[in-house]
Amino acid sequence: TRDNIAATFGKATADELLPIAATVPGKAIELSGFISNPNFNMRRGITILFINGRLVDCSPVKKAVDLAYAPLLPKGTHPFMYLDLRMNPQNVDVNVHPSKKEVRFLYANELVEELGRAVEAVLRGAQQSRVYYAQTLIDAPA
Repeated sequence: TRDNIAATFGKATADELLPIAATVPGKAIELSGFISNPNFNMRRGITILFINGRLVDCSPVKKAVDLAYAPLLPKGTHPFMYLDLRMNPQNVDVNVHPSKKEVRFLYANELVEELGRAVEAVLRGAQQSRVYYAQTLIDAPA
């Protein structure tokens, strides 16, 4: 998957990705994928979300990830995320939008909470390797 991301979005983007995995306890929902590290951001974030192998859009998932990144990214920038959710197909409602691209599902609140916790945990681990550059000011000769 990382190779596909590199082929589509470039090696520079793929090199900035961190793996993420989570499960929603007692709900048979598994999440895996990649999110960008805190050093990487974009004016327009890229969200790629698959649910049971189908490319979809889900606003609560996007908002949960954006909220986790909010304290770390400059204002007006967003992360890159590629997420793959696996859940019981009976728990997914694809009849939200005529194109079947936007979905809703059971246990959305539980998933959003667990996703937020997982993103924060991954980002906390990545924070230890953040690099800050500082320039020293040289006094001008009098």
